Amino acid sequence: MRRLITVLLISLSAFVLQGCMFDVQNAEIMRPPKLPTELESVKTALFDYYGGGLRLMNPSSGVLRAAIQFIDLNGDQQDEAVAFFKDENEQNALKAAILYKDESGVWETLAPIVGIGYDVDQVGFPDLNGDGNKEIVVGWLGGSSLSKGLSVYQANDGLTDFGGGTGVYEEIFREVYTNFHIVDMDLDGADELVTFLLSRPENRAEARLYTLDADGVSRQDSVTLSSDAHRYERMTSGLVEDGRYGIVLDASLTGGATFSEALVEIDGKLIKRFGVSGSSENAPTYRFDFRLTEDVDQNGWIEIPTLISPLGYDRVAKRDVPWITQWNRWDSEENLIPVMKTYDDQRLGFRVTMPLIWNDTVTLTRNDQGIAFVEVQEDGIKRVKILEVLVIKRSDADLADGQIKSLGYFELARTMNHYYYGKTFSNDALTSVEFGMSDDQLLEAFELLN
Repeated sequence: MRRLITVLLISLSAFVLQGCMFDVQNAEIMRPPKLPTELESVKTALFDYYGGGLRLMNPSSGVLRAAIQFIDLNGDQQDEAVAFFKDENEQNALKAAILYKDESGVWETLAPIVGIGYDVDQVGFPDLNGDGNKEIVVGWLGGSSLSKGLSVYQANDGLTDFGGGTGVYEEIFREVYTNFHIVDMDLDGADELVTFLLSRPENRAEARLYTLDADGVSRQDSVTLSSDAHRYERMTSGLVEDGRYGIVLDASLTGGATFSEALVEIDGKLIKRFGVSGSSENAPTYRFDFRLTEDVDQNGWIEIPTLISPLGYDRVAKRDVPWITQWNRWDSEENLIPVMKTYDDQRLGFRVTMPLIWNDTVTLTRNDQGIAFVEVQEDGIKRVKILEVLVIKRSDADLADGQIKSLGYFELARTMNHYYYGKTFSNDALTSVEFGMSDDQLLEAFELLN
């Protein structure tokens, strides 16, 4: 046991010393899940209606991944259910069934939507015309990732109150796409549909803005995107600039690097922000390592990550650098304004938010057991330790927890596979006492990554 602790701590302290050898990374989806009994009731109603032979199909991408979605389609404060399945009674025809509860609380089934592919890719439930009734948007998969068909379905008049269950959802629009995103970009109460099309063989990348009115779905505008993207990783909507809502698109390049482009709507036109013509490696949002945008401080603004190499890694291969992630906002004057810095360890599954006062004299070292933040003194050689994060396999930590804590470490978090410990150091040699962190500050700065 003592040998285990000694090996773990020697390993962690060793990589701190090795650092001296270097020449100095929507409201609907937040609703609580339905109870299992509700799901089972919907399944029973489906099988009773179709006589068995159904195979539920989960969407393969997007945010909504359940085969059965509960959504208030007509604004009556009562959820309906939309179920995606293959009907083995009809040669595995791909369908979507809409179910509603009658006055006695029994689930009833409407005429189904018949799909146009062999699988469900992505689904959404926007209100595209702002009338209080939701449309159903389904992305159907064809024979390859390039053959995706998007369909928009709208309820006919008989479905306004689901009376008698005679209404149906009718297809009113169809388009090819790679990804799509639904957001009320102009905040007028009606959602917009934005599709993204990426075709590397054709060297083509485009975003298209669609709206719905009495004449049907129409394309309002389109904009060309960077065409050297390998694939689109994520679309995130939120505040982008000057209180304006928009979409930030994260794309990856061959080799794992990432970059971002943002879209806002102004007077019905799509406007691209911080994109570049030519190679995306020249974009201000280019990241050598894999990073995606997020609302990192949970205030509604979308922050765009860029990467900073810590002091001491200028002669280290890029893949071996423990990148610091700098989170930025766009100020609408072609500037990325830093708002936060974090160290994200994707392999060990944690993040440490770095105090804003830390300057580039604070660096870090890491090994298989964790990281240590240190301040490099004026001589460029001496390092003063600020904190450590130690990650131990659960099987080892269950045995060694008491002894680890006796050495000044405290538990930060635990998962099914690992225990996470922290340790802070008070040291008068720090350039500023504010460079130091208390145990409570480290606990607040630490979080697990999904």
